[in-house]
Amino acid sequence: MKALKSLKLAHKLPLFVVGLVVLVTAILVTTSTISFQRSAEDNAQDQLRSMVADRKLSVQTLLDGIHADVQTLAAVPSSATAIEWLTMTWNDLDGNPGQVLRQAYIDDNPHPTGQKHLLARGKGDSPYHMHHESFHPAYKTLIESKGYYDAFLINLAGDIVYSVFKESDFGTNMMSGPFKDSGLAKVYRAALEGSRGEVFFADMEPYAPSAGAAAAFAASPVVNDANLTVGVLAVQIPVDLLGTIVNNEQGMGQTTQIYLAGADMKARTGSRFDGGFEVLSQLPSTQQVVEAFDGKSHVQNGVPGLEGHPVLAYSEPLPLAFANWAIIAEQDLAELMAPAVAKRNMLLLASLVCAGAMSFLGWLFARSITKPIDRICDDMEAVSSGNLDTVVAAADRSDEIGKIGKTLMSMQDDLKLARAAEEERAEMQQQQQQVVENLSAGLMQLADGDFSQPINGAFPEEYEQLRQNFNSTVSNLSSTVQQVVEASGSIRNGA
Repeated sequence: MKALKSLKLAHKLPLFVVGLVVLVTAILVTTSTISFQRSAEDNAQDQLRSMVADRKLSVQTLLDGIHADVQTLAAVPSSATAIEWLTMTWNDLDGNPGQVLRQAYIDDNPHPTGQKHLLARGKGDSPYHMHHESFHPAYKTLIESKGYYDAFLINLAGDIVYSVFKESDFGTNMMSGPFKDSGLAKVYRAALEGSRGEVFFADMEPYAPSAGAAAAFAASPVVNDANLTVGVLAVQIPVDLLGTIVNNEQGMGQTTQIYLAGADMKARTGSRFDGGFEVLSQLPSTQQVVEAFDGKSHVQNGVPGLEGHPVLAYSEPLPLAFANWAIIAEQDLAELMAPAVAKRNMLLLASLVCAGAMSFLGWLFARSITKPIDRICDDMEAVSSGNLDTVVAAADRSDEIGKIGKTLMSMQDDLKLARAAEEERAEMQQQQQQVVENLSAGLMQLADGDFSQPINGAFPEEYEQLRQNFNSTVSNLSSTVQQVVEASGSIRNGA
């Protein structure tokens, strides 16, 4: 504070103006940056909500479509007929029916793996092949048009008497075979105990016949015209289709990820990025994943994402009858804030330019005040040192500084009058001194009897009469003394 008080106004005022401009600029940039960040966060939240809602609806629509497909397929009479005829001919096969059919439709199938469904009739004269050839085209068309991975007809004993793609589960038993603990076996047993029109789902889990890939299933009991359950129709849900729906990149940012997760903290869809997590990969226990299953929607800002970067995350539960899933979206904060940072930088640059210009103009304005003040201070010092002829330029101004200048000029005039009066008084004192000295010398001559020396030097006008009176007195005294002397001489001579 002392240092501030000791600063000259010529330094203090420009510093104040520049400091005020810098302070206002800093406040403006700070508030604008916060506003930009909040706007970017709000927009991102709305966008994430919109994308999650869109994909949530699409997933539910897909599952509703699967439900309707399975329900319809199980209800058509041809499905009951297919199970009944295929089961009947299954039982007529010699040896182990499953092995016989796997040999005919897998091992001896001329088509490569992944295309086994192209074989409509296996080798041999078994009635099974005839019925397979009859029913296969319809189910093959269903798989190809609807996008299902596979479809199954399973009889009451648990035998898979038919599948479209003829993987290693074809011909096995869901009650006692190698895949009795699989998702297909679980949904089969649930459907077997269900009633007409009910559809049951099995959540994703690795499925060995599909090379250990994730698989989910839907199934419904098949009831014939006699209202008797003859088996179960099941489909293998296209897991990749869920990923296609969720990972639709339209409207996504470069780092945006949307994924489905189960309550077991495993992914139900794969990452949209190469090298990212896959279906049924264990997800990190991030805040957005953990809180996604509490039945509420959540927005988390600045939490670690799947890649460990700070993200803005939004999650919602995806309530399903057969599983507890959640849909989660997240986007890196760095990408999210990039527009706000760009705006902030532009504003900062513009503010710095404006602040520089305003500071310069403020400095010029401050100088326009302090420079005249400095000049009038110099004039005051000159006047105080006795230079009363100093030209006060500020007196020509019409502002407060001009008022000070006029006052200084008035003071100059007063000082000039005072000086003139002092000089006049000194001159008069000197004249008085001269008069006194001349009178004193004349009086001393008179005292010595010398009446012959009048005061010849002129006195000041106001003392001239005194000199004349003195000289007249001297002259009179001289005449009187002369007369006395002459009278004395006459008396002396007469005597």
